[in-house]
Amino acid sequence: MPVIFLFFHFFYYFVLHCWAVALFHCKTVNWLACLLWCMLSFINGASYYMDYFSKKYETQLAKLS
Repeated sequence: MPVIFLFFHFFYYFVLHCWAVALFHCKTVNWLACLLWCMLSFINGASYYMDYFSKKYETQLAKLS
């Protein structure tokens, strides 16, 4: 079992290290990654906003009935 853990840990480190080096050396990849992260944060924020306020609105409507 420890060998499997070490393998996955090494693989995880290798992939993330290669990703970080690519972001550091290639301006286009860095720009696209930043754009992707911003888009995902906007989508997650909008989804949270809609979920939270729609539940709040439904509880207010339930109180009125």
